[in-house]
Amino acid sequence: MAGETSTHRALKDAAALWALERGFQAVAHEIRIPRSGYRADAAACRTTKIRRADGRAIPFPSLTAIFECKQSRADFFKDSHQVAASLARLKQLQERKVKLDRLLGSHYPTLSQGGELFAEFPAPIDPATLGHKGYSRTVRQIAIHQRRVFDGTKFDKVRRWAGADLFYLVIRRGILASHEAPEGWGLLEWDDATVDTAHGLPVLTLIQEATLAGTTEDCRLELQAALSQSSSRPWQKLRRQQPEQTESEA
Repeated sequence: MAGETSTHRALKDAAALWALERGFQAVAHEIRIPRSGYRADAAACRTTKIRRADGRAIPFPSLTAIFECKQSRADFFKDSHQVAASLARLKQLQERKVKLDRLLGSHYPTLSQGGELFAEFPAPIDPATLGHKGYSRTVRQIAIHQRRVFDGTKFDKVRRWAGADLFYLVIRRGILASHEAPEGWGLLEWDDATVDTAHGLPVLTLIQEATLAGTTEDCRLELQAALSQSSSRPWQKLRRQQPEQTESEA
């Protein structure tokens, strides 16, 4: 893209490579996110074969992911005391929630499982199913401070609208702590000193796994179609660059 830095492009490429290594078969950059007017820095789709009535097995989108890449802290936050105070409080609340998740998970092991298809990805725990006042209060307070930081931003909207199953932030090390990430987003981090020599790309480390957003089958199909269309863009550009034939040439 015009004006894009080499670091931002490298983060997008690294996110795409990470997705492929995690079993996503289709990846692309600059993909419109279903249910929104936003574009994702990178997107990925994993397919599973299903059998039709005639017995034929066809690939069908089963899991989709969105990646947003940020190379500086300024990309996330405005310099304000309100944001700083909310982030400090978020750290305390997130630490308490981690302890409660661990405690409740040992008593209710099925609460945070993503199901048979997505067992490796945690699902958000619904406080209403627990009846645990302390946990419910902590979750409410986290939501309040998250809104103070991210309300109305792209991070807030696309996750809430659930245009994909998973959402990841891809960042350089040191610009964001895990408790500062928007609720439900995974966190992939690049140490500037670590580069994949085989591909010349940043090596990403998963700091925090994303939670399932609960998207729909239609959204998965829409994102898969956008990925397919993206693969034809270079050819469409080449076709537009070719001069049209005159009648005599035809």
